[in-house]
Order: sequence, then structure tokens, then C-alpha cells
Amino acid sequence: MDSVAHAADSSSASADISAVIDTIEWASSGVHKVCLKEGPSFFVREQYVPEAMLVALRSSRTGLNGQDVACLLLAGRAYLAERAAMDYLSRAEHSRYQLGIKLSKKEFTRPEYDPALDYLEARGFLDDARFAESWLRCRSIHRKEGRIMLMRLLRERGVGRHIADAALDAFFSVCAEEAVCVQAMQKAIRQGKTGKRLADSLLRKGFPARLVLDCIKKTEKIP
Repeated sequence: MDSVAHAADSSSASADISAVIDTIEWASSGVHKVCLKEGPSFFVREQYVPEAMLVALRSSRTGLNGQDVACLLLAGRAYLAERAAMDYLSRAEHSRYQLGIKLSKKEFTRPEYDPALDYLEARGFLDDARFAESWLRCRSIHRKEGRIMLMRLLRERGVGRHIADAALDAFFSVCAEEAVCVQAMQKAIRQGKTGKRLADSLLRKGFPARLVLDCIKKTEKIP
């Protein structure tokens, strides 16, 4: 199937190769199977096909010119990208940015995978906000970090600032950042850190300087 889709990038795709397509069959709702006279068949989703070609696709018309065939091949690659993305999403939540990187490593180009990710977002299978919330929950199990650090890590994973802010607001509404800082501080103290080493450790974990100082002062007042 990959060899067929890559043919869209070849010079022959721009020529009149209407004879390449043997049949176009309905496969499932919104999905069609394109069978070639020579070579493997492939699937296309209507959302990945230009509006002008939908009539031909739905009527199973095979007399298409080279440009139309190239569009179908590109749509075939988009469908493959969709299936690959769904495979990743079935294992764990991903951000759109993360999926783009993984699909690129599978040799999908952006024009091939962008329509697939748009489709998955529209259907609710891909959601950066849901990813951010899930990632924060999992991260907090073994690591106690502050908002500054968590914001940076979410941004590195391609989550937009507004989405990350909302996810962090929700996260720290359940467990206040001060409480998380105290937990991180207690662990650092058990590791033998005191004074400047203790403060530096908490700052590196992304807690605000004022919060770090307040937590340390409160600890020092405890007899």
C-alpha cells in the first residue's frame, strides 16, 4: 500500500494515467477502496479528497486524469496516516505535535498527515487539552514539580499556552502548588539537602522563588 501512495510524488503521477485505476468500491461510511490494474489497492476517506472529485469517487468513476489519480494517491497516504495515528492514540493520549513527529518518522509528509490529524481532532479522537490533563496526572505520580516546569514541558510537547494554562489551573485546583512544593521539599530534605541546596533543588523543579522561600521558612519554624 505504501508503494502506491508514494507514487503520487513521482513524475508519472502528473501524466494521463487514467488506465491505472481498475475499480473504485464503497468500503464503509465515507471510505472507498481504490483498486489498481497493476499494483495493490488502497483506501481513501472522502474528507481527504477535493470537493470536485467527490462525485467521481461516489459514482465509482474510473476515467480519471493523472492529476485526479495523484489526488487519490495523496488521500490514500492520508488514510494510512490516520490509521497509524489511531494506533498511537489507542495506546496513550498524544498531542498533535507529538503525532506529527511520530508520523514524520514513519515517512509521512505534512501534506499527508495534516488532513488526518484535522479529521481526528474534529472527531474528538485527538485533543491537546485532554492530552495535557492526562499527561499532568501521570507525571505527578512520581514527580513533584511546579507550574513553571510543567508549563515548559507541556509547551515542549506542542501544547498551546492557553490550553496548557487551563490544564494547569485545573491540575493545581485539585492539589495546590504549595502542597506539591511541600512534598518536593520533604523528599529533598530526606535526601540530605538543606539551605541553598534545598532552595536550588525546588527552583529547578519549577516552583516560584517566593513559594520556595515561604515553604522553607514554614519548615524552619516547626520545632
